[in-house]
Amino acid sequence: MAEVFVTGIGLVTALGCDRETTWSRLLKGESGVGPLRLFDTAGYRTHLAAQVDDRCLVLPATAAPVLRHCSRTSRLGLAAATEALTDAGLPAAAEEECPWAVVFGGGSAGLFEAERFLQRRLPRGPRVRALNELIEVPQDAPTDRVAEVFRVSGPRVTVTTACSSSTVAVGLAAEMITAGEVDVALAGGADGLCRLTFAGFNSLRAVDPDPAGAGTDSLRDLVDAFVAFMTGSSPIARIYLQLAGRGLTDPAIANVFPQPLQPKVCARIANASHALERDLQGGFATGNCVPVRRT
Repeated sequence: MAEVFVTGIGLVTALGCDRETTWSRLLKGESGVGPLRLFDTAGYRTHLAAQVDDRCLVLPATAAPVLRHCSRTSRLGLAAATEALTDAGLPAAAEEECPWAVVFGGGSAGLFEAERFLQRRLPRGPRVRALNELIEVPQDAPTDRVAEVFRVSGPRVTVTTACSSSTVAVGLAAEMITAGEVDVALAGGADGLCRLTFAGFNSLRAVDPDPAGAGTDSLRDLVDAFVAFMTGSSPIARIYLQLAGRGLTDPAIANVFPQPLQPKVCARIANASHALERDLQGGFATGNCVPVRRT
């Protein structure tokens, strides 16, 4: 069974356009939350979000015809994937097709552009054109766009499990490598702000009018874009970490079964660590919860 290494990382967040800037500002305790400028927030409970700076979405190395039909979410994914590939010591523009996998988490895809089209279409009727804004509505559009730009010819998988999508995608990509389906994978995800998700979180009261308040997070460009370059063969540039295993559960299962499944998930991760020939020196955990406040 192949070992899985992360050899490149790319980030595009409200804190910065790349991994180093984001990490540096995180260590300083800075926040990316501020006034939402992407669309009008009149009537919402909050007017804040952790919006990515539009300057992060400028992609000079990507062909103009490709960008013409790119959604904001796809641009996030392309920017992060470019950094991850470069970080792994690989050219972002391959001359030949690469038999890698692209496993991306997401959900909103091109909804922001579709909402913008609909906003013009309703008052003006069929005279409104620009149907190209509907091209990337399917949830797998960012995955396809990343594979197209970087000439990845292997499996393409899109994971939509809300806030855990990118993490699940990384675990799934690791399993594809250990199973021998591929030697290399681009894994992570991208999800951009749109009116639908912003309104949904507002309806759940899962937002806070104060960027430093005691409530839950203001809606963000959902991690925005995170891409890890993973390989099961010889590490290309450096090794950030080795993935030993993963566990997955659904908190909603507690509404059906009286006993939580978290201990079983932890046991699965622990069993995976025993498969390593050396002691497990590090760990990685993630989770998310959106409390529903009843009125």
